[in-house]
Amino acid sequence: MSSHPASADNIHAPKVIKKVVGSDVEQFVQLVRAAATIGLGVELTNAFKPAPQGGYSEEWSITLYSEPAGRARPEG
Repeated sequence: MSSHPASADNIHAPKVIKKVVGSDVEQFVQLVRAAATIGLGVELTNAFKPAPQGGYSEEWSITLYSEPAGRARPEG
């Protein structure tokens, strides 16, 4: 089973709160810690993008959700 928030029929899709893209890994570590502290869901990815001066640079992306993935749909 996929861990993506909207991937299973018996799981409701959490609302996307914010998406942040950047290259400062420390900023993303802090965002993940803060999200865990207040109970938000997180999807964190990274990729290498071509750099203007040649070569590649690492880019991070974090999507914050209203709640963690995998919570059962409320009854009623």
